Amino acid sequence: MYVTFNNPLYLWFLFLIPIMIIAHYYFLKRSRGKALIFSNIQALKRMNKGNIITANLTHLIIRCLTIFVLIIAVSGATIWVMGERSDVNIIFALDSSASMTSPDIGSSRFESAKSIISELVNNMPSGPEYALITFAGVSKIQRIFTQEKTELLLSLDQTEIFRIGGTDVGGAIITATNLFESKPEQGKMLIIISDGLDNAGSFITGTMDEAIFYAKQNQVVIHSIAIGTEAGPLGFLPEYYQIPASFNDEIMILMSEETGGTYHRVETTNDIQTVINEITLETNRAYINHNLYYWAPILVFLFLIIEWVLANTMYRRVL
Repeated sequence: MYVTFNNPLYLWFLFLIPIMIIAHYYFLKRSRGKALIFSNIQALKRMNKGNIITANLTHLIIRCLTIFVLIIAVSGATIWVMGERSDVNIIFALDSSASMTSPDIGSSRFESAKSIISELVNNMPSGPEYALITFAGVSKIQRIFTQEKTELLLSLDQTEIFRIGGTDVGGAIITATNLFESKPEQGKMLIIISDGLDNAGSFITGTMDEAIFYAKQNQVVIHSIAIGTEAGPLGFLPEYYQIPASFNDEIMILMSEETGGTYHRVETTNDIQTVINEITLETNRAYINHNLYYWAPILVFLFLIIEWVLANTMYRRVL
């Protein structure tokens, strides 16, 4: 669960609340100083065993709450919680970099990843729309959103390893998040399959963190599948070179934890079916919004009624 604001600049007005509290006690102290000339406050305290409940503190609390709710309303606060939805659209992001040619998982990481996507699509319901992007040093949209599974699978079958060097996982997240903008009111799920190497965008400080934050602010749930072993050979070079393929699942774990998704690891072909079954169970989970500013007028009206009732009943004759 987390909160977003459509107009966060209005949150600066929250500083009015401590200012109002300080001003309240300042003027209250002055008023009581003047009242001592005409009344004996100490005698009243003794008669009431030291406790005098005045309207001042109650009114202050109610007015602070009223201002707080109004500021939250104008800032466009929204609470996002994970829940069950029937309108979750799914984007598959397939790592197509050279390291995915390593033959440590099946014929190669790349072909095993394609088979995972194919099985997931076949196991998923027909209601949602699906899209496919591939990425290496750059990202490419292979198929925009479609409800036709055969069209997506055809695009998947035509994907190949990129000739462009490097892997930019952060760029793939941003591309997918932007693609979701065509369907902003529906649930958003991104399934990334990669060996975790992220080197194309690494020369820019914080690229991955910014991409994850961007996805989270747009309610994209990222499920990551880390495919490969740490000792896998590099597939596009002869084996006698003994150059291992890259593997790093740290960023895969991070992106899933930060966005409310799940992390999965494929080290052997035996893990594939397990991962498919686990992710299939998550396909109807996405963020659901609760707009706080819809309730703000009701709360403000309630606070005003309470203050009016107190001012005209139990606190009517109290200083």
